[in-house]
Amino acid sequence: MNAFEQGARKMIPATLIYAKNKGKILMLQSKKTGRWNGLGGKCEADESFQEAAAREFAEEAGVKLPQESFQFQGNLHFPLFKADRGEDWMVQVFTVEGLALSSVQDGVDMGEGPLFWKTPEEVLKLRLWGGDVDFLPYVFREEKFTGTIWYRDGSPFKSEIRAIVGS
Repeated sequence: MNAFEQGARKMIPATLIYAKNKGKILMLQSKKTGRWNGLGGKCEADESFQEAAAREFAEEAGVKLPQESFQFQGNLHFPLFKADRGEDWMVQVFTVEGLALSSVQDGVDMGEGPLFWKTPEEVLKLRLWGGDVDFLPYVFREEKFTGTIWYRDGSPFKSEIRAIVGS
């Protein structure tokens, strides 16, 4: 029996959404960590990743979009992302585009932190989670990917990101 079957470790399903509009990416500066990230969060019980993406985006950006608007971009596994809780995170990354995104203004804050539109070059200069620089180029190129990023004490120490061939 492995650590998950024994209950020693938990898998947390979550989403990460990168909204795109006019060559810019919508980023959120977390009030909790000060780090910048795409929008998203944990899936609720009995909720698909795509449903969670639509719900989280509505909560954090104030824009309701049909779940079909969220396009799968990649899978990320973060073993022991929250080691003190024995949590691995499994994250599906989505992109979303469309005219409705024009209504999201710089500085708007729905509670998690302020949102700002940034160019891809600006995004890479922000205070991101350390491993984000490994997968964000795939998001910017709209290339599907899969990967694992290992963290220890809040910093990545190993990363394996690959394009999904034939996507």
